[in-house]
Amino acid sequence: MLALELKHFGVAVKGVTEARLIGNDSEDIGEGYHLIWSGDQRTKTNGVALVLDSRTRRCLLSYEQISDRILTAQIQHKHGKWTIIVCYAPTNQASDEVKDRFYAQLSSILAKVSPYDGLTLLGDFNGTLRDTDGIWNSVLGPVTPDCLNDNGLRLLQLYNMHDLVITNSLFQRKEVHKYTWYSNDGGTRKMLDYIIVSRHWRSSITNCRTYRSPELGNTDHRLVVSNLRLRLKAQKSDHRPPKLDLNNLTKSNTCQVYGVSISNRFDCLGQISESVEAWQLFKDLQTSKWRTK
Repeated sequence: MLALELKHFGVAVKGVTEARLIGNDSEDIGEGYHLIWSGDQRTKTNGVALVLDSRTRRCLLSYEQISDRILTAQIQHKHGKWTIIVCYAPTNQASDEVKDRFYAQLSSILAKVSPYDGLTLLGDFNGTLRDTDGIWNSVLGPVTPDCLNDNGLRLLQLYNMHDLVITNSLFQRKEVHKYTWYSNDGGTRKMLDYIIVSRHWRSSITNCRTYRSPELGNTDHRLVVSNLRLRLKAQKSDHRPPKLDLNNLTKSNTCQVYGVSISNRFDCLGQISESVEAWQLFKDLQTSKWRTK
């Protein structure tokens, strides 16, 4: 279901929170998409995942499954590397100790990202934002539909420290295209899921909005999509057949071994009546033998 919806909306990279998958693994999920997840080793709690389409996966350099709340990956693009971090923050009701541990770990990861790399954070941060005094202009745009809670304040402080921008707040949209979470009562709605980029990538973001129509399973969250102008660079394949070293034929020992081998192969051909079949067998035997040398 996830792969079909992502293909329909043309999404190349998707961060998933509350994946509830055990352990660390990856697999193809169909429609050309590949799923990488990081979860608890024993129970189906929390969990984060990253979904890549086939083109982006060919540009994947590495990934690290850090915990059931954080997963990182590096993508090669034309001008360098693109670091993606999928996050699932504790709820606003969680203890300060749990929150402090999560944000300290996330801050440590952000500090290790090269300033020359592109950086994108995807995830459910369980924080609502508001800039009433204009002190967060460097982090927030004009769209902040909610009040500021404790998680939101922690987010703003973290993003300001690492020079990040929240793309959800950059574009004026209809109310229904701003909110990312709806409660079961149908009346409560909030912006909790964010796509964040490093400041020098802000001009590369051309759009960000929420889509309500995708069927993503049993979830009360909506799909948030940002458009990013970026030219990826695929990794070179290592599956090319090895070249034959014909210079070995100048060595006397190699010539002798090759002559005996050819003689033995012709002996085998005498047992085959059809010339086309014999020639094909001879080519296959020679190719397989000398490529292994």
